[in-house]
Amino acid sequence: MNIRTAQERDSKRIREITLSLIILRETKEKTGLVEYNTPTEEEIKNRIKGNKFFYVAEENENIIGFLSAYTDTKLKKLNFKKDEIINHILKKDSSFIFWDQLGIIKDYQNKGIGKNLSDKFTQDAIKSKYKTLYAPISHKPHRNKFSVKLVKKLGWKLIEEIKVYNGLIFGIYKRDL
Repeated sequence: MNIRTAQERDSKRIREITLSLIILRETKEKTGLVEYNTPTEEEIKNRIKGNKFFYVAEENENIIGFLSAYTDTKLKKLNFKKDEIINHILKKDSSFIFWDQLGIIKDYQNKGIGKNLSDKFTQDAIKSKYKTLYAPISHKPHRNKFSVKLVKKLGWKLIEEIKVYNGLIFGIYKRDL
C-alpha cells in the first residue's frame, strides 16, 4: 500500500468513494458519512489544488481511500459557506488544520489504512507551522465509534458537541501539537 498527496486527477475516484460511503440518518449502519453533501468533481479538484494535507491510499495504483484536511486559510478560499461545522470552528479559532474526511472503501476497512492515513496527516501537521487540529465526528444518530477510537488513540480530545444540519450531533475533537 502507498500513501501519497492527492492530485487533481484523483478527484473522480475520491468522489466515487465518498458517494459509496454516504449513509442516511435512519440507517442501521454504524459507519459512514452521515448525509454528507458530496462535492462535485470540480470542487474536489479545487480542494486538492495546492493542498498538502489531502492524501490518497493506493493498492496496486488503485485508490482505496483518502483523507482530506484543510488549513483555515484554504477553508476560507473554498466554498464551505453552507457548512455549519466549518463555520462554527472558523468563529472559534484561527491558524488551524481541519480534518474533514477519512474514507476507505468497504473491502479495505479495518485493515489499518485509516490509521496509516491519519499517521501521515499527523506527521505532516507536526512539521507545519500549525499547532492546532480540529476534526468533527458523528455522534448522533450514529456514533462513529471507529473514528472516535482512532482519534483518541492519537491524542485528540472531545471539546464540545454541536447540533447541526437539522438535528445531527457532531463531536468536535481537538489536538494541540
